[in-house]
Amino acid sequence: MKYIFIYFLLLNSCKSMQANNENINKSQETAFEVILESVTDGKKEKSLEIIDDNCKLEAIYSLINLTIEPKHQLPKIDFDNQIVVALFLGEKNSGGYHIVPVEVVNIDNKTIVNYKEVTPGPRDMVTMSLTQPFCLIKILNPKKEIEFNKLK
Repeated sequence: MKYIFIYFLLLNSCKSMQANNENINKSQETAFEVILESVTDGKKEKSLEIIDDNCKLEAIYSLINLTIEPKHQLPKIDFDNQIVVALFLGEKNSGGYHIVPVEVVNIDNKTIVNYKEVTPGPRDMVTMSLTQPFCLIKILNPKKEIEFNKLK
């Protein structure tokens, strides 16, 4: 039983790495950069947040780093020209869930963050543990109202 649990844990982490690599490629095509994502250590409730100062960023990283070692390092963000957007999916009862930024679109006075919520299929093999998927992205020069748009 112990070996089965380890197998599923490794399988889930491989999928997370693959999703991370796909998001990095998409980051280069659009106006955002993924700075941190994980399927654990997020928030228990779903939230979409705009982090526009270092104090808010430190608070998010304190929450994320609460139960892990080694701790994630706080990135250096130029809040005069950049902001951080935090996408928290909330607590889920198994693995296989992800929240993925797809694109950032600047339209007139708005910056729209399009994202997807990925859920496991009914026959997918997933870890049977609580997860809290999240993703933090950096947006360059927004200076506009931020809107979130969930894609299907």
